[in-house]
Amino acid sequence: MSRFSLGTVRAQINAQTLQILLAVEEHGSLTRAAEQVRLVPSALSRRIAELEATIGTQLLRRTPHGAEFTAAGRSVLSHARTILGEIDALADELASFAEGTRGAVRFAGSVFSLTHRLPSDLASFRRTFPQISLEFHTRTSRDVVAGLLKDDIDVGVFASSEVPPGLRAMVYEEDVLTLLIPDHHPLAERESVGLDDIADYELVSSPPGTETRQLTTDQARRRGLRLRSSIEVSSLDAMVLMTRAGLGIAIVPGHAWDAFGPFHGLRSLPIQEHWAHRQIMVAMPASTALATPAGRLFLQLAGQ
Repeated sequence: MSRFSLGTVRAQINAQTLQILLAVEEHGSLTRAAEQVRLVPSALSRRIAELEATIGTQLLRRTPHGAEFTAAGRSVLSHARTILGEIDALADELASFAEGTRGAVRFAGSVFSLTHRLPSDLASFRRTFPQISLEFHTRTSRDVVAGLLKDDIDVGVFASSEVPPGLRAMVYEEDVLTLLIPDHHPLAERESVGLDDIADYELVSSPPGTETRQLTTDQARRRGLRLRSSIEVSSLDAMVLMTRAGLGIAIVPGHAWDAFGPFHGLRSLPIQEHWAHRQIMVAMPASTALATPAGRLFLQLAGQ
C-alpha cells in the first residue's frame, strides 16, 4: 500500500469496475464484455487502464485471441465475486426493509389481552414474517394508548371505548366482563349479576389505571355506588387465588375464563350490563405506513 493511495484505489475499484472485469473473464474479449456492460470498447479499455495505472500492476494481457488475466488480475476477480455477492445480498436486505418484511416492532398489550388469542396471533405473525423481531411489553390499557401517542411503541392492543386522535385503530376482538365468585358465595345461585349486586361485596381489584378498574369505578360513581376493595393484584392467577380463598370477588374478562377456566372452587357469572361489553382495539400511530413492519402487524391483528 506504500506505492499508492488507499483512497485512490477505493475510488477506482467500484461495483462497475468489478463487473467489467468479470464480464471480460466471461467473454475473453474486451469488445463482447463492453457490449454486456453497455460501454463502448474504448471506455471499457480506459477504465481498466486507469485501474492498472493506479495500482501499478497489470491485470490483463491483450493477446491476438482476446484477453488473459495476470495473477494480480485473478486475485481481483476472486475478490470481485465476493464483493458483488455482498452487494447483491445487501440490495435484497434493503428491499425487504422497504417492503416492510424485515425490521423490528415495539409492541405492547394490556395484561388481560394475553388471556385469549393474542399470544397465538403474535406467534402466527412471527411465522409469517420471520425477519421481523417483536419487542413485547405488558402495560395497562391507558399506558398502551399513551405509549402509542408518544411513539414509545409501534403497535398496541388495549381495551377502550374511545380511540384518541392521532391513532389508527380497528377492533381486534370483543369481550364481556364476568364476575369470579367462590362456589358457595351468596351470588352462586344467580344466572347473572349487575353492578348493584357487585357493590355489596369486597372486590379483589386490578391496579389503578387498568381499563377494567377504571371502567367499573366510573360506572359506580355515576350511580352513586361505592365499590369496596382492599386487595389489589396485577395478574389473573393472583385474582383466582385470592377469590378462591374467600377474600373477595373479582371482575375479569370473559375470555380469561374461556381460556383458563373453569377454576377449581370458582364459578363465573356474566355481568349483564351494557358497559361490561367491551371492544379490544389494535392501534398504531396514524402516521405509520401500512407497508412497514408495524403496519403489517397491525393489519394482521386487525384481520386484514
